[in-house]
Amino acid sequence: MSIKICLILSLFIYSSFSAILPANYQQCDLRWKDTTIGFGSKTICENGSLLTSVAAMVDSLHSAQGNLDFIPPLMNEWLKENGGFEDDDKFVWDSLTPLGWKFEGFSEDINEIIDAFAEEKAMILQVKGTDHYVVLAGIIYSAFFVMDPQNKGEIFYRPSEILGAGIYTLTDDTIHI
Repeated sequence: MSIKICLILSLFIYSSFSAILPANYQQCDLRWKDTTIGFGSKTICENGSLLTSVAAMVDSLHSAQGNLDFIPPLMNEWLKENGGFEDDDKFVWDSLTPLGWKFEGFSEDINEIIDAFAEEKAMILQVKGTDHYVVLAGIIYSAFFVMDPQNKGEIFYRPSEILGAGIYTLTDDTIHI
């Protein structure tokens, strides 16, 4: 492991995003588990870790500003109405711009992910397998502290379990909803 990673991971890094922890939404919450994602056929409980993580990330800012809570079904409706899905239920990463989130890109490089977090960028991590997503909340020692929509409460992932990250920066163009 590089010295850069050891130094960064040996500290608990707070950013403006991690100071406002993401909401702890669960994709199989009884209130929305049967909601269909986008215009497709799968439900939030079946395949909604990305949608639920997006809702938690967006809600972290909007709730702190006293705005509407973006619980997963409301996030789903907003995305449907604002070009947030393609091919029925595939999330469009740059669709959050009207809400104040500029999509910087998707990185599979762990050093880029760590650097982006140190630069106070928000991230949705792809972990475990090819289709599971969580919200990065902090980095502690050699673990990434996350809100995982499939597990009750926050948990940790090792760097080797992270496949990539959708990286976002807050803009000054946040819509107050």
